Amino acid sequence: MLNSNLSVTVRPTTHWENATDVHIDITLYSIIRMDMTLQSITTYIWLEMSWRNKLIFWKPENYCEMKSIIVPDSQFWKPDLYISELTKLDENPMISYYQVNHDGLIVQTKPLRIVSTCNLDIFKFPFDTQTCNLTFTTLVYQGEIIMYPKVNNSENATKQTKEAFVSKGAWALININVIHREKENSVTYMISLQRNALKYVINLVIPTFFMMFVDIFSMFIQSYETRFNFKIIIVLGFSMLLLILNDMLPNSDSPPILGIFCCACMSLMIFSIAGCVLASYVMELSSKQYKIPRWIKTYLLNNLAYVLRVKVEDVTDLEMAISKNKYFYRLHLQPDVITKKSHPKIKVNLQVKLLKKILAEIVKFHEEWKKSINKEDIESEWYTAAVVIDRLIFIIYLLFVLIVFIILIVSWAK
Repeated sequence: MLNSNLSVTVRPTTHWENATDVHIDITLYSIIRMDMTLQSITTYIWLEMSWRNKLIFWKPENYCEMKSIIVPDSQFWKPDLYISELTKLDENPMISYYQVNHDGLIVQTKPLRIVSTCNLDIFKFPFDTQTCNLTFTTLVYQGEIIMYPKVNNSENATKQTKEAFVSKGAWALININVIHREKENSVTYMISLQRNALKYVINLVIPTFFMMFVDIFSMFIQSYETRFNFKIIIVLGFSMLLLILNDMLPNSDSPPILGIFCCACMSLMIFSIAGCVLASYVMELSSKQYKIPRWIKTYLLNNLAYVLRVKVEDVTDLEMAISKNKYFYRLHLQPDVITKKSHPKIKVNLQVKLLKKILAEIVKFHEEWKKSINKEDIESEWYTAAVVIDRLIFIIYLLFVLIVFIILIVSWAK
């Protein structure tokens, strides 16, 4: 029975070699906070711990059938319970009363607000699952106290917790896995949580996708100056999303796939802006009437334009037609040829003179036309080169965006 001779510092046992069995059990009520930057989790649990004090006993029939009493913790010895992942003590006042049964069984049940470390795996953010551990062990009485889980079955522990769990909206409980490590003399509760991703999808994922789609459609803007200004605005808005994402996530060696996706999209945006600047520069060369280099004609206007299905205007068709007609007139309008026909000589001479005058006018017109289209010819070639470059940049940009989208979706789906 309880008396003043009981020691509160010496472990109660009939023989010092006999270990004291301590049974523990926790019920998770809620996830108060998950700090992504500090990689810590604040949980509210209900802890139940029981052990048997072999020096405490009484017969209920001798004490009005009283089988248990409530006494303060200063009246008997208590095991030192330590949580390995604990980073901050509970500032709320503890319940310092225990239930003592007539057979020496001592039971303590109390709520705890625990701030503990949690190694976060954010690769699939915001569709990630996290596993945070609470490991109960002893430091002082190594080998003298043996920790046991009260509920050995993980399925029962999960069912018990889900009945009492109050979700805060940010996290949903998946299961609780109970692991008893005899060699380490510890009991670990592995709490698996699923992030509720709706808030992040609405505020982060959907705006990111919308910005990418807007940037893709901006490639159809014909004016390079307007397109350049529009893309700069999109890049600035995308930079704000990256800052928001950076504030949400902890420093980790394995960055989230969403962060990799955003960085890849930002790089592609910069690449498309560089392509816009290059195409605009090519268009600027056309106004200065620089003759287009032969290698540009060969690779861009001939080969690459054919692959990309860019129509190249043939400015030499009319010139070839005129040359053929001029050759025809020179060949068929000779006096000796026409005199062979059965026409009077005077009439033939008049026809020859008339046709020669017509031919002279055509040749003169051809020379003037050739000079007049020289400038338009150069501008047309440079414009076609700019169109080829712009379409090449767009195809590369669209291809890489599609690849990055597929990688992102497959990573989230696994």
